[in-house]
Amino acid sequence: MERKKDMKFKINDRDWEIVEASQAKMCEVEGVEEDARNKFFGLCCYDSQTIYIWEDLHPQQKRETLLHELFHCYMGVYCSFEDMQWNIDIICNLVGNSHDIIHKIVEDYFNNSNTKIEMTIDTPSIALLKEQKEPLKGKMIC
Repeated sequence: MERKKDMKFKINDRDWEIVEASQAKMCEVEGVEEDARNKFFGLCCYDSQTIYIWEDLHPQQKRETLLHELFHCYMGVYCSFEDMQWNIDIICNLVGNSHDIIHKIVEDYFNNSNTKIEMTIDTPSIALLKEQKEPLKGKMIC
């Protein structure tokens, strides 16, 4: 499968990058040994503002993984998790507010595989959530 070019994008005026990487690279980023127990489809690293996607994934799984990791990115940029009391309205607001942003990035990524993209997407913060001023530190894995 042909490897896509890395893509840069902005979300809430923060520079992020999507990188397709090997399992070895993803294990290195995560600080674990590469073996059968440590397989990553994707990683969202807040400290480096980088989303890693396993380069050998089937294109359909790669798309779903990118959607998943971009939602982590969106939540890390727009949400504060201190004393968060999750309820159905907050979840619906997150999904509704993030849908167009995340899908635009995914579509641009898969439709422009041979170009480096600089894109800015600005959206209002989610009213029900505290504004996150600084990027989260560390990585989120799901």
